[in-house]
Amino acid sequence: MRHFILLLSFLTILSCQTKTNQQQLDMTTESNESNLIDNNSIESETDLFCDTNKVKDFITNLTLIEREIPKKVIDYQESKANEFIDYSCKQDTSYCGKIEKKIHKTYEFDNEWTVYLTGYAFVQSTGMEENSVSFFVLSVYRNNEPWFTDMLSDLMGEIKVELNGFEFKKSQVTIWGKAFPYFEPDYGKFRLTINDGKGFYEFQCHSQN
Repeated sequence: MRHFILLLSFLTILSCQTKTNQQQLDMTTESNESNLIDNNSIESETDLFCDTNKVKDFITNLTLIEREIPKKVIDYQESKANEFIDYSCKQDTSYCGKIEKKIHKTYEFDNEWTVYLTGYAFVQSTGMEENSVSFFVLSVYRNNEPWFTDMLSDLMGEIKVELNGFEFKKSQVTIWGKAFPYFEPDYGKFRLTINDGKGFYEFQCHSQN
């Protein structure tokens, strides 16, 4: 009888310990789930200025190639860069100054279409990151002739740009890429739609600051 009472007491203590361990495990699980929710909330807050419903058709089909740039392309890009700075300088003397070519990228879609992206920086600029410039000249060439040209700039700060996708359909060209300016409010993934020589940008992110 004494052995039976001792055995019963042991089983009771073991049962209590098991329940305590299970409660601790449940609390740990709930804590991890809570932390996961909190982390997701933080991530969503980080993307506060981005609308994932924009530029949902983002594609990647452009090939970045290494080859000698034709002189006529270099001359054309530089002339457009100088025109842009001359115009900007007239609007605001803060944007006056000598510029130099810092980055050049050539993207090929097919034998008909090529996109040139050339970055220029003010000579007096200091502290600029390696892949950043004051502005980019983006030129679309069709059959080795300029078809469309535009600027992506942040003259107050600096900007990084890369191109990813290209599409030509029914006389309309669409270019997808990513841009990260320092001061300009529009950034992130973008879609550039070109019709009748005019370009329209849609960015995924827009800062309110």
